[in-house]
Amino acid sequence: MVRRKMELHNMDKILVLTTPGYQKDQESRWGDSVSVCSMYRNNRSMLCRLRLRAALCLRHENWEISKELRNLDLNSYDMVIISQVIYPELIIKYVRERNNHCKLYYWMWDSVAFTGNALFYNGKKHWENLIKLRNQYDFEILSFDKSDCEKYNLIFHNQIIPIIKDLDVKICDKQSIYFCGYDKGRVSLLKELGRIFLSLGLKPHFDIVPGKDGYVDNKGYESYIHKCGRKSYLDFLTSELSHGAILEVVQSGQHGITWRPIEAAVYRRKLITNFKEIKNYDFYNPHNVFIIGEDNYNDLASFLSSEFHEISPEIINHYNFDGWLDFFMRKKG
Repeated sequence: MVRRKMELHNMDKILVLTTPGYQKDQESRWGDSVSVCSMYRNNRSMLCRLRLRAALCLRHENWEISKELRNLDLNSYDMVIISQVIYPELIIKYVRERNNHCKLYYWMWDSVAFTGNALFYNGKKHWENLIKLRNQYDFEILSFDKSDCEKYNLIFHNQIIPIIKDLDVKICDKQSIYFCGYDKGRVSLLKELGRIFLSLGLKPHFDIVPGKDGYVDNKGYESYIHKCGRKSYLDFLTSELSHGAILEVVQSGQHGITWRPIEAAVYRRKLITNFKEIKNYDFYNPHNVFIIGEDNYNDLASFLSSEFHEISPEIINHYNFDGWLDFFMRKKG
């Protein structure tokens, strides 16, 4: 640790721009070498989110830039990393107008196909604009999705999550299986999986955040499919970790893991997933991961009852904020 601190003392200054609510305690290890700052004002409430989108749509991003960012001396940074955000080209332009010498990176934590649309926002259109602006604003784009990296000439980096230290949640039932996520057309598959799990004597619990129509069809499935609202990440994680296993359901066309497998690895929970490419990841262990469509459902109950096989801290470090920054520092080197 002392050696690490000495190395960082001589490193260039790095700024990480995130959305409000990011786990800022992650930056403490890096001392003065790394700053973490929210791009926009806190937009947790629906009214604030609408105000933000209206301001950005009208190209008045300065209305919503966080006070913290406005007060920064952007020109003093040698590297700026921007986490995925709506209207990314406006933030990139904001940074470049104040710093034309830094290394600039944009981190995609979602697949291009699922950037999606929302009120006042056409995700596909803004992605196309972003690609066209790479040379003009001299920045690079990173993604966890290997297919997107090949298609758009992006830099690959595995998915990362904010790790909450000293989080201790007891498992209520090792035979329980938890899913929480947006509908995204996955409810029919979740119903099918739920029926299978119930037939095996297991206990599925699926919390579904409704889509645009606000409707979740759980008629006849009320025992395990529940409509829920948006949760804070800590509330979500606390709910998830009280179960014996985490269910991941990736969408067709996605070629990268979600946060669920990393949470399972970090917090020592069994994982059930339909993402067959997970076998190519360094944390994969058949004792910890059950692959739908490849592994035998008849073995699922014993899989859940068996002990979790430990994963080395070196591997876990690849999927957290520290490992992410290590990657950029190696590129800088």
